[in-house]
Amino acid sequence: MRELTIDSSKANLLGLAFLIPVGLFAGVPFYLLWHQSIDLFAEIVFLKSELVWALLVLLSFVAVHELLHALAYIILTNGDYKNIKFGVIWKDMTPYCHYNKSIAMSKYRVALATPGLITGIIPLFVSLTTGDFLLFILALFLTLGAVGDFIILWISRKEKSSSIVKDHPEKIGCIIIEE
Repeated sequence: MRELTIDSSKANLLGLAFLIPVGLFAGVPFYLLWHQSIDLFAEIVFLKSELVWALLVLLSFVAVHELLHALAYIILTNGDYKNIKFGVIWKDMTPYCHYNKSIAMSKYRVALATPGLITGIIPLFVSLTTGDFLLFILALFLTLGAVGDFIILWISRKEKSSSIVKDHPEKIGCIIIEE
């Protein structure tokens, strides 16, 4: 057995480090496509005036993110919802969804990627095609919120899909049980 993990503080720092490249990667195309038809200043003023609601929506989607991990685990394990646990690493303000049983790496990767794709990357591309600035901002934040998941996907890229892993009970990542 061996651990494949990342410290939650480091994951949060990497999330901040990804802010500029992800913002530019998504923001530049959005601006080039929609700068003539959207009053960005008015959109930002609107967001500031509705800051409480915007934060509530963002927090709600953080919960949705974790629920999507759980849903993926339930689907991938034929309905095993009893081994799912939710919590927060309070020192880093990092919510998590933990699956207590071992699972194939291929299924673990799907469970990791699901929320980032559904709440982040796909809505980001939708916002690029529709010009919806509020969706763009929400999707950008939710994509950045999935950076920890994407980091685990990245560090597990050389592992065999057939490897058996267990979600780490205390750290971000997993324990490789069988290779």
